[in-house]
Amino acid sequence: TPSYGENIFLGWFSGGKQYDFSAPVTQNITIQALWEKVYTSDLYVAMGAPTAIANGFASSSGANILANTSQHFDRGSIEVTVSSSLPSDSGIIFCVENNGASSFWEHNVSYYFFFVSIEGHAYLGKVNNGKWSALKTLPIADFSQGDSYTIKVILNGTDIFCYVNGELYFGYSEIRFLTGGGFGLRTGTGSVASTDFKVNGKVTNE
Repeated sequence: TPSYGENIFLGWFSGGKQYDFSAPVTQNITIQALWEKVYTSDLYVAMGAPTAIANGFASSSGANILANTSQHFDRGSIEVTVSSSLPSDSGIIFCVENNGASSFWEHNVSYYFFFVSIEGHAYLGKVNNGKWSALKTLPIADFSQGDSYTIKVILNGTDIFCYVNGELYFGYSEIRFLTGGGFGLRTGTGSVASTDFKVNGKVTNE
């Protein structure tokens, strides 16, 4: 079994499918080793003052951002379970481009986000150089303020797929895709718990 740092070897692939070594070879081909990238999911407080709780973080007041800008994430999945007793735009941020400031704020920053919105919607949006825009939004079925919702983003190249409680809500892709590799969490108000944060990436090495 080949090794590639601490990453987990998943097998040899060709054309997006696992390669069958028993198949006859009639022309030159390229096969790739597919790995599961190991992320520590370490986050630093980039904005606000969230507190550590069992398996996650809680926001005490105002907007909070926890980020990881040292491990470049460009393919795979990010998920977290969010619960809030107050309406709040809270969830996952990814493709974060750091503005280089000593303290993080959303001025001159770009990223995508997938939130449980203040209206109880699954809300995919984009911050482009500090300017917010909505990309896709759908009401969460049987939404109830204070319940827990597990939200997940799968990033595959320039395709984004968004899930709530294991159900695919929508996909999205665009030409001018953000290229940042940072990721993390954002909460829009106090009384938000973000738990069971998980990051899983896939990388290839020919």
